[in-house]
Formats: sequence, structure tokens, C-alpha cells
Amino acid sequence: MPKYIDGAFIGAFITTIAGLAMFNVKYVEANHAKHNQKIQAQYKKQTKRIFNVYATREGLIGKTTASGHVIKKEDIFVALPSRKALHKHVRVTYKSKSIICPVLDVGPWSTHDDYWNYSGRPLSEIGIQLPKRKRKVKNKAGIDLSDGLWDYFGIDRKTGIIKVSWHFEQ
Repeated sequence: MPKYIDGAFIGAFITTIAGLAMFNVKYVEANHAKHNQKIQAQYKKQTKRIFNVYATREGLIGKTTASGHVIKKEDIFVALPSRKALHKHVRVTYKSKSIICPVLDVGPWSTHDDYWNYSGRPLSEIGIQLPKRKRKVKNKAGIDLSDGLWDYFGIDRKTGIIKVSWHFEQ
């Protein structure tokens, strides 16, 4: 072992130690971030936000939905007021009946109101539609139910608006 250590050797040694320390810090940070993402994903799966909103009957038999589906009388689907929900599945509950169905259309009223990601309340409840249009919001519905779904729940066709609860299915 030499009596005196070269300054370059000490500099290289310190740089190596510092580099290892930085590697360890970055490794710990990366693993911590991955761990947090896993916990958040598990939390999302465990907690389902349930929305209690007004619903109207879609109707529009023979018309084409935002997803390209041609509506038939017996179809079971819903419409939510944002394209972000298209092709997802929701569980809709009315009184004691519940069913899982796809989101195949956008509406009612708005096409940019993904209220489930924010306040949990549809903008139609306060008379706002997005994008803004000249026509006024005539009801407070936050979801449209297809005719087949309306029939599944046993609701009279003359009934204009009902209260349902719904949540996204994983």
C-alpha cells in the first residue's frame, strides 16, 4: 500500500462513489414512483365513484350513434356527454334493477362534459352545455338510456325523466 495516494486516484474514487450514490437515489425514486402507481391503480379498482343523475330516454331509432352503431328498438346502451366514455362499460341501476351496458353514444346535451372526472355533477343540471349552442338545456339529464334499457327497467315510455345511479365497470 502506497504511503501517499495520487490526487487523480482520489478524484476518480470520489466520482465513482458519487455516481453510485446518484444511481441509488435514481433507482429508489424510480421504484417509489412505480410503487405509487401500483397503489393508485389498486385504489382506483377498489373505489368506484357512483353517480346519481337524471336520465332520459335516447330514442332515435334508426339513427347512428357517435360510435357508428345504428340504433334498434331493443338495443341496450347508454350515452354519456363526452367522447372520452365511448366504448367503456357502465353499470346502471334503477330502483332494484341493475345492468352492465356499453357507452355507444355521446349526450345528452353536451359532448365535452366528462363530469365523472371532475365535480361528479353534469353541467346540464345548471343549464350549461358544452360546446355552447343556441338551444337551451331543457332537462337536467346526465345520461341517456336506450329504448331497450328503458324497457328493461320497466319504465313507461311516457315518463320523461328518471333518477338513476351508474358507475364505470373495470
